Amino acid sequence: MSYALFGNKQIGLKQETQSGVQETELDPECYGLQVTEITAAVEPEVIEQEAFKGSLSASPARIGKIPANVSLAGELKNSGETGKPPKIDAILQAARFARRDVFCVGISGETELDKLITGKTVIKSSTENVRGLVVGIDIENHKLYYAAISGIFAVDEIYSLDSQFTAQIISEPVSAGYLYNPSSGENSEGTYTLSVSDGGLKKEIYGAACTFTMETSASSYPSWTAAFTGIANKSTWGSKAGTAPEGIEWENHLPAIVVESNIKIGTDYAPITQSIQIDLGNEVTLIEDQNSPTWFKHALVVKRAGTATVNLSVADLEQSGGLYQKLFMGEIAAMSFKIGEGAGNQVNVLLPAVQYTGISESDNNSLLAQALTLKLTGEDDEILLWFR
Repeated sequence: MSYALFGNKQIGLKQETQSGVQETELDPECYGLQVTEITAAVEPEVIEQEAFKGSLSASPARIGKIPANVSLAGELKNSGETGKPPKIDAILQAARFARRDVFCVGISGETELDKLITGKTVIKSSTENVRGLVVGIDIENHKLYYAAISGIFAVDEIYSLDSQFTAQIISEPVSAGYLYNPSSGENSEGTYTLSVSDGGLKKEIYGAACTFTMETSASSYPSWTAAFTGIANKSTWGSKAGTAPEGIEWENHLPAIVVESNIKIGTDYAPITQSIQIDLGNEVTLIEDQNSPTWFKHALVVKRAGTATVNLSVADLEQSGGLYQKLFMGEIAAMSFKIGEGAGNQVNVLLPAVQYTGISESDNNSLLAQALTLKLTGEDDEILLWFR
């Protein structure tokens, strides 16, 4: 006889070759994500049919659709190595982030450099059909960081699509990490199979997509949470979980604590922050299908309404009035901060267009604290995560 242990939890996840068709073999690369929370549950649909009969007793019900949910949480960190995607890659892609390669190039003869807007400006080669999204500018060392949209820039002249910026690339591109940005349309419809060992019980879901939130704090590690919605494999649910495959590369390095984050909202505001929460705002639904033996096709993200909350440790009397004016005017500004230091250990967070939507006050150790609520706006660029 063997017993289930609450702490015996692990997760494997793999993108499905065909959305809504379960992947039956999860290789070692599908495992290794270090998580701090795993919860898996089903919510069977009970179909009642009231029939007239000569008794007051209830008739048996039928079990219909069996949707499943898996909630995960972990420490938000990079891979720890240059040129290697973070283990959270599968979570981000299941939340409908697209991944792009980031490169660094040296530039000279630049004009209108101040016209570049990180996370917004698209640059183009003058001779080739190559485009990139500007994600960083090193003015002192004359370097430009871009996420590849199509192709990779060679030594050539480049310009912004609005022609307000021009420069000459003088060096070959050097890999500088990965950029994740939200996606829409057909490219965002991939679904995932998850194999969960929950206390030693096997719980598998497929055709799944997820939400995504993240938080940084002055008193804890940066963290993320994801809530998957999918279809339960009812033939294996609750059976004894097998052993994980051999050769798993576990994510075991420590993440960076958030210090010297260089938090900025707009060009003139550096808030004294206690914590920041960001919610991608995915709305996930399961498509119903009578042709399917489960009555489901697969999950789909049908809407995205991102928000951020910036908790100020103390209200700054010199700036509070200005914050309310920004709220009343519906001001939109860029927000940015970083997590960690050094190649392979840093994550840059850029919210190119946040709009003030609310301010509230509270007691924080006898200090008057404030919470700013922000709406994330844009065109598939409302939140950019640069793992560098």
